[in-house]
Amino acid sequence: QFHAPIKYRYVFPSEAKPPYANNGTLDFRVWNLRSAYVFMYISGDTQFPTLICKSNVIRFDSTSLPMAHHVALSPTHPDKMLVMWTQDASKQISAAAWRPRVKFGTSPDSLTNSVSAASDTYSREDF
Repeated sequence: QFHAPIKYRYVFPSEAKPPYANNGTLDFRVWNLRSAYVFMYISGDTQFPTLICKSNVIRFDSTSLPMAHHVALSPTHPDKMLVMWTQDASKQISAAAWRPRVKFGTSPDSLTNSVSAASDTYSREDF
């Protein structure tokens, strides 16, 4: 049974006129690098969709990269900033050896400063 995809794009917008292109590319922003993805080409409409083809499962090599970055002013020190992120480091390094750091600078190519970061660890059971 067919289920609607989580994210989709029309290859030909409703205002497109023939002759239609027979090739092309679409870009998708992938937010969660820890998930696996499958891309499908579907024809027809939402009531009677037809699966034309499906990609192999796509997985990312490194799922321990920092994600969900957030920067905020400190609520208690207006001259400081809080930098927060989530990261699955359990597969890469032991908890005792985990020493997170934040690098910063005047441009992405010049991250010449760094500070130690505190870490909080939680599991699914904590929720």
